Amino acid sequence: MSVKKFKFALFVHFLVLISLAIFLGIWNVYNYHLNNSAKEVVNYIFFNKEMKIGFDLTTLKHLKDVQILYWFNLVLCLLGVSYLLIKHQKKITYNYSQIMLGSKINLFIWLLLAMLWFYSMIDFNAFWDWIHQFLFIDHSWYFDSNALIIKLFSKAFFAKLVSNIIFNLVIVLLIDTLYWHYQKRRLYEDNIS
Repeated sequence: MSVKKFKFALFVHFLVLISLAIFLGIWNVYNYHLNNSAKEVVNYIFFNKEMKIGFDLTTLKHLKDVQILYWFNLVLCLLGVSYLLIKHQKKITYNYSQIMLGSKINLFIWLLLAMLWFYSMIDFNAFWDWIHQFLFIDHSWYFDSNALIIKLFSKAFFAKLVSNIIFNLVIVLLIDTLYWHYQKRRLYEDNIS
């Protein structure tokens, strides 16, 4: 596998891992931590189902922005999985530098995850504001504390969502760490025999 193709496949590999963790976190929170009104809003975001709840235009704009992010993430994840499945139909052997690059990126993501988790634990409000400033260029995400959307989705809900996503990232990255360890071991055993 050429270096360019390997780097692209590696990028897609980690993109799929992160997307998968996000979907698992959302699914867990949706199924176990939402009341029916909040589920109606989530169904609007994820499945474009009609809402009976009347929101102001700023809230609807933010929900549309979240919907776009969700579908963008889903499409990237599905394209990535398709690409990886097609690539892995052939028996791929990695050289030592490719395995080390995969391991280093895996370690970098572990460190980034630890920093994000630490930041979210120290000051979740600042972390949540930072995430919104990073993802949304307008201020449609800033709501009054009495807004209906805040009553349906409190900061405690989002803290649970973030902790679920981080937990799923840990599981997915642990499996990925084992994958890269297996690749190193396989290369070592192939060189011995």
